Amino acid sequence: MNNRENLLKKIRALMAKTIENGCSEAEAMSALSMAQAMMDAYSVTDEDLAETKAESAIKETMKDMRDPHHIRQLLCMRIAEFTGTKVYTNQPKAQKYQYNFVGLPSDVEFAMWLTETLTMFVQKELKNYIWSNDYTSLPPNVKRPIIIGFVRGCARRINERLNELMIKSEVAASNNANALVVIKNAIIDKKMSEMGLALRQPRQRSSRIHGDAYGAGKAAGDRASFGRPVSGSGSVKMIGRG
Repeated sequence: MNNRENLLKKIRALMAKTIENGCSEAEAMSALSMAQAMMDAYSVTDEDLAETKAESAIKETMKDMRDPHHIRQLLCMRIAEFTGTKVYTNQPKAQKYQYNFVGLPSDVEFAMWLTETLTMFVQKELKNYIWSNDYTSLPPNVKRPIIIGFVRGCARRINERLNELMIKSEVAASNNANALVVIKNAIIDKKMSEMGLALRQPRQRSSRIHGDAYGAGKAAGDRASFGRPVSGSGSVKMIGRG
């Protein structure tokens, strides 16, 4: 769908510009809200539905990135829902997870971009939290629960906000938009069946977490304002900073 691909490209471009200009975390999350607003405003036509039926789903693996705290694992399921894709992980070697998205090409591209961008957002917030509280000199066994607590708190709040955006989008959806979702799901399910894949929820490791750090992480994920769209430049303005 050329119209959809062009729209996603514009949103990603806006988001990229926001990040390059050193905008705050909140501005990044606000960009995400703007992306959703743009998607809601996009009118799905009968022609769009016909074009989608002719498309095929693809499977793409995210490029490797430094993610020692498994942030992507905490975010990928909700991001897949948000972007109309499905995700599965495998662990082929050296305890390194691979994250694979299945869906229409433009949706998969968006999902991978969003996962990478939000992961970097959480990493940046974690770094600032550790630095500002002078936790850098703590021994690893003391620092670890603080890191885990902050990461999980931040990821949880981001996931909650993504869910809030999806609920708003569902309320505003037209009949054609709902039909588009049904068509896309059928295409993805067919691809998953061809690949012999059955999805399951990634398991989270049980670890001791620091309560204050968890609260600070949720506050970081909640700093974004979704009330007003803010421009950025990157891709799909769904991650913004608010």
